[in-house]
Order: sequence, then C-alpha cells, then structure tokens
Amino acid sequence: MGHLRYHRGMRTLASVLLAFLLVPSVVLAQAPPQGQAPAQQAEATPAPTTSPYMTKVQNGLRLAVGRDFDGALASLREAVGLDSAKPEAHYYIGEVQRMRGNLDDALGSFRTAAQNAQSTQQPGWRARAMQAIAETLERQPDKLADAREAWTAYARFADANREAASPEIARARIQAIDVVSEQEIAYVAVRERIAARERENAQAPQRQGQRRNQ
Repeated sequence: MGHLRYHRGMRTLASVLLAFLLVPSVVLAQAPPQGQAPAQQAEATPAPTTSPYMTKVQNGLRLAVGRDFDGALASLREAVGLDSAKPEAHYYIGEVQRMRGNLDDALGSFRTAAQNAQSTQQPGWRARAMQAIAETLERQPDKLADAREAWTAYARFADANREAASPEIARARIQAIDVVSEQEIAYVAVRERIAARERENAQAPQRQGQRRNQ
C-alpha cells in the first residue's frame, strides 16, 4: 500500500510540474497594430518571464520528481524565503514531506498553505491544502476521528466553493471512515468476548479442583 501511495504521489508531482512548464507565468502583451515592422513587433512584445519565487518552486518540483528530496525541500524553502505568504511552496513542501513519511511535518506545511490561501483569497489552493490535510490524517490509524473532522470541514468549504472543490469526495471519505470505525468497534467487541472466554477456560481447572476438595 505504501509503495502504491509513493508512486501515486510521484505521478501527482509529475503532472503538476508539466502544468507549470506548459503555462507561462505572465500573459504576453497584446499584438502590435497591423503593418508594424517585424523588428518593431519583436521589440514591442516582451518575452515571458518567471518570478524568482516560481522558479524556485518549479526547481523544487523537478528535484522531487527526480527523487532528490533534500534538494527539493531546499529549493522550496528558498521559495518560502522569497515570499512566505504564498501557499504553493508550503503545499509542495508538505507533499515532499509526506512522500518521505514525515506525516506530522507534512500536516504543518499543509495547514500553513491552507491559511495562506485563505489570506490571499485563493480558494483552489485552499481546497487542495484542506484535502491534503484530511488525506494525511487518514493515513494515520490513530487519527481517523481527526481525519473525519478535516473531511467535514472540507465538505463545508466545498459546498460554498464548488468551482474549486468537490464535496462529493469529502462525503465519500467520511462514509468510508465511518465504515472502518464501525468495523473497529465490532472487532473490539469480538475481541473482548474472546478474551472473556479464554479467562473462563483458564479458570475452569481451578474451579474443578475446588469442587473435588469440597
């Protein structure tokens, strides 16, 4: 299961990296008027540029896809140093930390990303970070109750921001957690009955001896 989750994470990072590479970071200027000379057109149209912050984020993604997690974290943290108020670098730091199995650190990074996205009014990134929080909690068996609360919060947000999030995903996960919780309760009850029966069986010879002595 962990092996599948690792490769799923790698595919996610690869697809996001491709999106960053295909979409320019700035919009080109409008085309110059007709009849303008080619040299004038080239001079009037600025080349697309990438901000230093986004350059660090993109580099971090490339390194993560190449499994250089230390290098990826270093580049992404440099991006945070350039602009700590944006959600992207914090989110991808959480992704790399989660892929390395550092779930508590990942939760902190995802929560920071969610807070930054809320402050900067980016519902898409907020939804992404909230989903990552719930998924990370769900990976920890002792935090299923916290995961359910996180999915419930995501569902409320998604109901109000359907263009950025899907409440159906959250409700499906809540239902799955409830099934697991019910199975765990049933298992505990069965285990208690088995333990009680074993105690009774262990005490049976002692009771038989007491009857003989009487």
